[in-house]
Amino acid sequence: MTFLADFVFDFYRTLRFATRLPLPELAREVEDPIVSADRFAPAFATSGVVVGGLGGLIAILAVTVGVTPLLAALIATTAMVLVTGALHEDGLADCADGFGGGRDRDRKLEIMRDSAIGTYGVLALILSVGARVAALAAIVAASPALGLAALIASQTTSRSASMWVASRLPHARPDGAAARLGRPSGQAAGLSLGLGLAVSLMALTVAAGPRAGVWMLLTAILGVGLVTALVMRATKRHIGGQTGDVLGANQQLSDLAALLIFSISLPVIV
Repeated sequence: MTFLADFVFDFYRTLRFATRLPLPELAREVEDPIVSADRFAPAFATSGVVVGGLGGLIAILAVTVGVTPLLAALIATTAMVLVTGALHEDGLADCADGFGGGRDRDRKLEIMRDSAIGTYGVLALILSVGARVAALAAIVAASPALGLAALIASQTTSRSASMWVASRLPHARPDGAAARLGRPSGQAAGLSLGLGLAVSLMALTVAAGPRAGVWMLLTAILGVGLVTALVMRATKRHIGGQTGDVLGANQQLSDLAALLIFSISLPVIV
């Protein structure tokens, strides 16, 4: 019972941190202000259910009232960006600017910390958001309910993957937000992955059936795993460790990978 109560509290606190939802502060947050990375990781992974679920429901509502799948996907994506305050998109843009424009490690980190956005960041956001909207539009056109499941799955698996990155790479700088939170243990990262995959399988199975749901999840795991491995490799080469921006970039790219794979799988499952 204590574990469940702690998880619900951590989940609520994570939503207050990682979204712009108007959630009031709990009295327990004042009494227990220290956020443990091990407790944050599973809660962050499952927070994708709220973000993806909201986006999926908006897409279903839009299609129901006669909006085209493409416009419905754009509205849903915009809603998810607004709900998260573009937190992860900011990380992707910062990494693109830093990795692409910096000459050495220190300069890359300096650029990533700068609030201004450069050419690499703009291009990364345009390509990433555009591809996500296109992939989601294809899924929604085939089945709005599958679009809801796909968003829940992509949001949870991508967040789980980012917690894995956080557990495997050292902090690139000691004074960053990620460093203040700490690194989740391998056990906590594994729990995040397990919860994310379980939620994803449940959503995909309900929307597409058991066989199609398992197929979609397995292919998404391969895609998200490959993207995460490439992000980790690039991160180690450029700055030697992870930052909050790196985790955000990995979430965005993993989310995109999952949605692209789901859209490509449509001829097989629909």
